[in-house]
Amino acid sequence: MPADFAQRFSDDERRLVRAHELAHIERLDARYNTAAALATWVCWFNPLLHLGVRAMRLDQELACDATVVGRLPAARRLYAETLLRTHPAAVTPVLGCQWSSRAHPLEARIRMLAARMPSQARRDLGLALLAAAWASAFGTAWAMQPPARAIEGPTVILVELAPPDETDAALDAAVYREVEGNHSASTARSASRVADTPAERPVLAKAP
Repeated sequence: MPADFAQRFSDDERRLVRAHELAHIERLDARYNTAAALATWVCWFNPLLHLGVRAMRLDQELACDATVVGRLPAARRLYAETLLRTHPAAVTPVLGCQWSSRAHPLEARIRMLAARMPSQARRDLGLALLAAAWASAFGTAWAMQPPARAIEGPTVILVELAPPDETDAALDAAVYREVEGNHSASTARSASRVADTPAERPVLAKAP
């Protein structure tokens, strides 16, 4: 609370301010804001995260305003006036420029307080329309899915091997003979080269 809290606000206004802050405590907003601050420190480069955190803070304030007004419906006007007094008037710097044209978050909170709360019948109608839209989307997606096909088993191909005929046997025998002939010729050439080597020739000694 500010230092001049007791002097700036009346007893009823102080009660409304305390009710607003107690709503923040009941909703555990401090813990959520700490987690959001840690997320923005880690992912500081993501602009969507900064926009999301700003929108979350505004939603927290609107939710607490709705809680206070719901508990004290007769103090709606006094609560709006108290909100205006908690935010001092902005002072435009002499050499400054106002680049942003966005509305102040306080304006959204005041508009929410000024709006009439929907009746229970309108809430029920909205829930019914939402449920009907969901059921329609679910039914459309279910109808557009492809038909299920049965899982086919493995295909078995039977191959009948014909018995070898005489032509294949003769061809195999000819190939075998050719391979054997080449092997024998290669072996003979290797033996002749070994015999021609001086170190491998036998030495005959004369008998005395």
